[in-house]
Amino acid sequence: MRVSAPTGLNEALAPALAQFSAAFPQVAVYLQVGARLVDLESEPFDVALRLSTKLADSSLVAHRVRGIEFERIVVASPSYLKAHPAPMRVEDLESHRIVEPYDRQAAAMSPLTFTIRGSDAQVTLRRPVAAIASTDIELVRNLVVEGAGLGILPRVHVQRYLEEGRLVHLLPGLVAPGPNLYLLHRGGPFLPSKVRVFVDFLKRRLVLTPSKTGPKSPRR
Repeated sequence: MRVSAPTGLNEALAPALAQFSAAFPQVAVYLQVGARLVDLESEPFDVALRLSTKLADSSLVAHRVRGIEFERIVVASPSYLKAHPAPMRVEDLESHRIVEPYDRQAAAMSPLTFTIRGSDAQVTLRRPVAAIASTDIELVRNLVVEGAGLGILPRVHVQRYLEEGRLVHLLPGLVAPGPNLYLLHRGGPFLPSKVRVFVDFLKRRLVLTPSKTGPKSPRR
């Protein structure tokens, strides 16, 4: 079974895939990880995990993965904070070195919006110029761990480092909305058994709920 997934999900997916392989040793899994969006209708992939803020209509079946949340938080390493005062307000981010995942669309947007946790109130500021940006989110996280600057990163990518004390959560009352993670596969009455058991397994291992709309299959 061929599965496509975005970068940055290694720690979240590894336990689930290991358990699936042990439970269904007859199913061989090939996982392609990368930023390219595969076309499930024309390419030989059975399942795709995809990050998106909004899905468009299509014939694909979509399940939202609710067990992995991508809200973004501000983090820094203890070594960086020894040399730079911690930001006390969101406006203070403008005076810090920022290390962030490169997103062409986000880079073209000027404002950066945070939501005040526990309310609908928002705080917006001019998007800081990144000192370092990369399409590899794990490299970005490692740079932040090494003290290269502040990171505004999905909690799923930094939680273990927070627990280990290698990163510090800054401005904890603020959170920046992130994309949702979806599991996609082709629809129809003749769903291959390998896809059915894989989706059913992830429904138990993660938290999958049907999406109201499916996505258009991108052709890139």
